Amino acid sequence: MSRSGRLGSLIPEQVQHGEETITVRRAWPSSRAGRLARIEGPDSTGRLRAGLLDLSGTSHADHRVRLTPYGEDRRLPGLADAVVGGTLVVHRLRRRAVVKHSGRYTKVVRDSSAPEITARTRAGGQLAEQAGFLSPVVVGSAAGRIDLSVVPGQDLHTAGGDLGLAAWRRAWDAWSDAWPRLAGGCADSAGLPSHTAADELASLRSWLGHVDTFDALPLLRRELVARCRTLSEVLASSEPDLPVLSHRDLHDKQLLWDGRRIGLLDLDTLALAEPACDLANLAVHAELRGCQGLWSRAHVEVVLEQVAHVAARLEVRPQRLRAYAEATRLRLTMLYAFRPRWAPLMPEWLHGG
Repeated sequence: MSRSGRLGSLIPEQVQHGEETITVRRAWPSSRAGRLARIEGPDSTGRLRAGLLDLSGTSHADHRVRLTPYGEDRRLPGLADAVVGGTLVVHRLRRRAVVKHSGRYTKVVRDSSAPEITARTRAGGQLAEQAGFLSPVVVGSAAGRIDLSVVPGQDLHTAGGDLGLAAWRRAWDAWSDAWPRLAGGCADSAGLPSHTAADELASLRSWLGHVDTFDALPLLRRELVARCRTLSEVLASSEPDLPVLSHRDLHDKQLLWDGRRIGLLDLDTLALAEPACDLANLAVHAELRGCQGLWSRAHVEVVLEQVAHVAARLEVRPQRLRAYAEATRLRLTMLYAFRPRWAPLMPEWLHGG
């Protein structure tokens, strides 16, 4: 059973499994049939737990939850060994997990995915280092796991609430100096996949499907559909900008600052995409942090100014940046409908709050 979340939250803030109470921090629609969501959050002892939440009941009280034992996942058989002597910090059930050890992190993935992720991480790290970023180094790999070095510094998501504006500007100056060099590394991008505007639209259609399945954001559903349709027309009405090397999931949690150099994480997602893809994603995440009350407006404005500066250097056309920003806003609205703490903010957020 589960305890009711706040008004407007599809996912309850807490779920009960036997004697165990889990505070749900994140949830994702499951790819399995039915109204199943993967959940993740700490238990009463602070250990990160993952499980499945069945939302087919008519109320939060009717929902059923099934938790996995700490550090176990039948689709990630390497997790049980990886968690020994470490702390589980990410566990997306049946997809991936991250364990923090002294001096390294271990990323646990499905056995079949590990070789490709390892190769992409190594190649991406080399490109990032050439551009001036700090990045994780693969220090070991085995079936279903990749061991990575620790990148020094504080993630910029957290730093946005801690750093004064002068230090904050220095961090983003470092990012804006390095990013065009990384984006321009297409000469070394042989074999990377492409990510196009059509892929962005396909992602939005997938999220609209989740919204329908879970009856999430019912009061916003028509608007979401209409705005996705308009966005499709806008993207089709102009030629795409030339592709560059793209992170494809660039946001504040992927960037670290140690006071001197900027670090970049999760380089296994590199692809070739329009430069607006990364820049819009970063800018709209910054706007979201302001709406969440995590960053001051002045901190948000620093990021937006630097994104605009880099967009000009990369000759991104304004209409493409605006279109990708709209895609990001729509996608985050639907994604955060599955985050109990932030779901009630989504109507305001969708309307530019």
